[in-house]
Amino acid sequence: MLEHLAAERAGVARRRRRRAPNEGGSIDQRPSGRWRLRVRVDGRQVVYGTYETEDEAVRAQARWRLTGLLPADDPALTVERPASVAVGGARCDEWFTRWQEAKAARRSMVQLSRGRGGAASTAARDRAQWQRWWSPAIGAALPHAVTSTEITEVLRGLEAAGRSPNTLRTHWVMIRALFNWLVSESVIRQSPVDGIRLLVDPAEDRTREIVVPDFRFLDLLAERLPNQEDRLISELLLGTGGRRSEVAGLVVGDFDPIARRVWIRHPVVEVGGRLVRNVTPKGGRARAIIVGPQLADMLNAHLARRVHPNAGDPLLTSPAGGALRWGNYLARRFRPAVPALRLSGGRSSSAVA
Repeated sequence: MLEHLAAERAGVARRRRRRAPNEGGSIDQRPSGRWRLRVRVDGRQVVYGTYETEDEAVRAQARWRLTGLLPADDPALTVERPASVAVGGARCDEWFTRWQEAKAARRSMVQLSRGRGGAASTAARDRAQWQRWWSPAIGAALPHAVTSTEITEVLRGLEAAGRSPNTLRTHWVMIRALFNWLVSESVIRQSPVDGIRLLVDPAEDRTREIVVPDFRFLDLLAERLPNQEDRLISELLLGTGGRRSEVAGLVVGDFDPIARRVWIRHPVVEVGGRLVRNVTPKGGRARAIIVGPQLADMLNAHLARRVHPNAGDPLLTSPAGGALRWGNYLARRFRPAVPALRLSGGRSSSAVA
């Protein structure tokens, strides 16, 4: 008799608690007879729901394992979702933050994958784009609930606001990379940007915007620049083909006077008022440019005017001797020379600084 009661109690105990593997939650029967499903969220257990029958609790457990969503976050009643979609309960705003953190981690010397981390300036640009345009549209949505229509509406809004083709492409590259990362992390099965095309050729459109009819304009501009260092900056931009951040990041040791070679290694950008030196140029690797004799002579003369510079000192400096900041330089020294050139009778009146 006692053995029979012990076996019956053991069977009730087994019936009253059912635990699923891989954080699938656990089901137990309450003294009231109702069945309760508890799941683990952020390291603690929370009640998913209580049910009249064990079968209802098992179905709820299966749904939790599929979606990872608590009932308050599950959009099943309002959003049509394929049964194959598996997604965490975090909103797009939170996934964007996690994406940025993952990219920052990939900038470490300890690499977890072959993915590139991106520069600090790129991350700042992405945050600004997200906060201004994307977060109001899709930030509060769950990733699997975002549709291609919502993506295209934001892009069309940028176009209607008169943003340049290159700006549209920058937004497009960012949002595509975000959702591709969500796919790679198994957050969603398919990206909502698949099938969308952006008919933009940024190189061609940029060429149309910046019109330089002949080299006479460049010669006249060099004559109007205030001093020798300003002319050197202009020649470096033209002679190396470097970006502004790459020219600003040049140090004394990047110029080899014997080989007449300039190395592009560590661009410098301004992020939130602070100068940040990137680990590599945008292409991912350093490059060397053979410069002409005129630029090489200007660089030698520039270094001769410096008082015993170290190899790691900035090649170009501000008038106060600090690091070169492009925003200040363009506003205070370069752009004022352009209207002066136009007033002096230069043939070009359509060049854009």
